[in-house]
Amino acid sequence: MTGSGSCAYGIFQTKQEAKQAYQKLKNKYETYITTSYNRRKG
Repeated sequence: MTGSGSCAYGIFQTKQEAKQAYQKLKNKYETYITTSYNRRKG
């Protein structure tokens, strides 16, 4: 997940929880909201 720097991530049950964390962190850290992607073959 990271290159030469450190990384921290959180896992949230809802988008609203993720958005709340984003709002608290965005002014101090480079912050992103992402989703997972799971594609099964076959």
